[in-house]
Amino acid sequence: MRPRPAEVAMANLRSLNDEIIHRLAQSLERDEMQKLSDRLKAQGDRLARFEGDIAAIVAQLRLRDD
Repeated sequence: MRPRPAEVAMANLRSLNDEIIHRLAQSLERDEMQKLSDRLKAQGDRLARFEGDIAAIVAQLRLRDD
């Protein structure tokens, strides 16, 4: 079971408001990191498809040259 914000605030010598702000900031940071990770994965997927398309074009050109 997670400790309550008031208990954590006292243990970290923060006010309850500061503890709430701290937790919200951490949550926002995690959300932003997840969004960034998702965007990077999507870009990586698009890049992989693009590389595949280029490889297919190169293969067709080589066949045509033969």
